[in-house]
Amino acid sequence: MSEFKLPDLGEGIHEADLVKWHTKVGDEIKEDAPLVDVETDKALVTIPSPFAGRVNKLLGEVGDKIKVGDLLVIIESGGSEQKSATVASPVTTVATLATPATRKMARELGIDINLVKGSGPAGRVTNDDLLLYQQLPKTADEPKKIHPASPIPSPIPSPSPIPTSTPFSIPFFAIDALPDFTSFGHIERVPLRSIRRTIAKKMVQSNLIAPQVAHMDDADITALNALRSSQEKKSVSVLSFIIKASLVALKKFPSFNASIDAKSEELILKKYYNIGIAVNTERGLIVPVLKGADHLSLLQISKGIAELAAHARAADLNLATLQGSSFTITNIGAIGGSYAVPLLNYPDVAILALGKAQEKVVVREGAMVIRTILPLTLTFDHRVVDGADAAHFMSEVVKLLSDPHKLFWEM
Repeated sequence: MSEFKLPDLGEGIHEADLVKWHTKVGDEIKEDAPLVDVETDKALVTIPSPFAGRVNKLLGEVGDKIKVGDLLVIIESGGSEQKSATVASPVTTVATLATPATRKMARELGIDINLVKGSGPAGRVTNDDLLLYQQLPKTADEPKKIHPASPIPSPIPSPSPIPTSTPFSIPFFAIDALPDFTSFGHIERVPLRSIRRTIAKKMVQSNLIAPQVAHMDDADITALNALRSSQEKKSVSVLSFIIKASLVALKKFPSFNASIDAKSEELILKKYYNIGIAVNTERGLIVPVLKGADHLSLLQISKGIAELAAHARAADLNLATLQGSSFTITNIGAIGGSYAVPLLNYPDVAILALGKAQEKVVVREGAMVIRTILPLTLTFDHRVVDGADAAHFMSEVVKLLSDPHKLFWEM
């Protein structure tokens, strides 16, 4: 009889929500076949079966919260014909996440996959982790071990995330005495799970720690749209131009590309430019990070945004892709609405919100004309920058978007 417990999911994750069983009691299951879907506050993960055999018991219902180390399933590894023999067999536990293809690769390379620390979603071992592990030197009298694997390095290294610890604890929610809502009518209680719970905690943390102020302005993007309508540039999104303009402003006003260390009373000026892109998904708001954006052309930025958004909606982002932002952009205009005041993506000190671009009648050189106007809102940490700084920053962005030919074009 073989037991399988929820493995260590990495990144300090201690629990997950059970989303879906891919099997039921009595089924025969193959090794590496999909067993169960679990969702953490970082990713949705399909865990494969570590054994082949008949499913004897499933522990947990859909919606249950499962802690790392909790028993998930018991499998009769010898099948129904050997049931009595397998009951007396030693209990085995496997605690490594990997796809069937990666498990096969590990067997072909002669690597014990249980010794490999994964860099994929929720600590999943990837093919790159196996190749990195294979290259590490081993001694004859030393068990094979590996340090936490990193994704294959890109031309732009990913910096370590800024610690978010504070000198006081951050409550999830302020505990308030609520009225008995059932006295007013029918209600339904829906547990906050995974990402929604994490978003709630981060928003409380952001609002509690940083005094936040918003500055609003409008950008005339008529010329930008005309530039994009040309054949060679139409594949580049408006958001790419906004990121490029923001990068110019961030280099001119470095205090917006920073974090504050309240404990040491120091301002951390970041010399890298990693742009967080807020993506609306079925699981909640995800903020993947476009690393080293200042080294990318407009076309590369546009492709990078599209890839990050696709992976976010498919819930298959690498955990490292969700870390290390230095400035964040959120686009409510894609859904609708002119202005919004977003909370900071803490510990970033600034976030730019885009509204819906619309044609409006404006006055230019004493004449009324129709122009395409993009509403912008910059939320900033008032501990770090003042209102005048925000006005200068926003004026730079507006100027560049209004005359996009000033932005350096690289295909």
